[in-house]
Amino acid sequence: VVVVSVFSSVLMAALGNMLAPTWKCPSLTFPFSTITLLALLSARQFYRYPVASTPSTLGPKAPDGSSIIYRNGHNYTASDWEFSNLAHPNSLTFSNVVVYTLRGVAQVYISNNEYFGIIQLVGMLFCSRISTLCSVLGSLVGLGVAVLIGAPEAQMAQGIWGYCGSLGAIAIGGMFYVPTKRCLCIGLLCAFICTFIHSALISFFTPYGVPTMSFGFTFGATTFILLQNSATTLVPVSLEFVTTPEGHLRRMKKKLDLEQLIHAESRTTETRTTPHTPATPLALLA
Repeated sequence: VVVVSVFSSVLMAALGNMLAPTWKCPSLTFPFSTITLLALLSARQFYRYPVASTPSTLGPKAPDGSSIIYRNGHNYTASDWEFSNLAHPNSLTFSNVVVYTLRGVAQVYISNNEYFGIIQLVGMLFCSRISTLCSVLGSLVGLGVAVLIGAPEAQMAQGIWGYCGSLGAIAIGGMFYVPTKRCLCIGLLCAFICTFIHSALISFFTPYGVPTMSFGFTFGATTFILLQNSATTLVPVSLEFVTTPEGHLRRMKKKLDLEQLIHAESRTTETRTTPHTPATPLALLA
């Protein structure tokens, strides 16, 4: 664990030296996700230590020769899967939507407990109300994507469809850009894209028995951060000045007030320095 933690910090510093000066983009959670994924894959060779392995779907077949479908820690034959409630999720109730959204927020810290999600949101409120709102809306968008593509309700109940959207909405909705109404809308679009990438990575990583980590958030949010000045409706924040969305709003207000003051003083100075032209007597114009 110590070696993996050190390697993650080293990779973060290396990527920061490469990305920040040239692309003005942070490494986000890419070092953590990459090193943890490598550790989980390499653990398959740790014969001295038992490893909780996830079954693979790259080769096993059922006794009748049908394909085995792996979902949620269990193997299903194609016929069992077709008629299971996982393939056809039940209709969501309002209470389920609330619980699954909170669990999506909690999964940012690898927890599937809705009460932990509430505690997390209360803690975020002390730091930033805008980020708290973005976290909830992003997780809700992720849940919406899961419903849209027909993901198993058992996965929704664990909150694994909400955390990438939650992180994406926080990052773009006011962390790396000055928060505005349009910025919030683009942040929710980022949440949608992050969750869509997350769904693709689930299909890629599941056969190997490893989780998708937060790669969906990293790939999606990095794309939107690299927009920067290409999007005229967004005001990017330099990495050295990234604090909270409320802090960005205060600095933007001070900047606008200062620009108005400078503009007013320049107009006053021009008025004072302009030579006064005396009125021409009417007799000379005759």
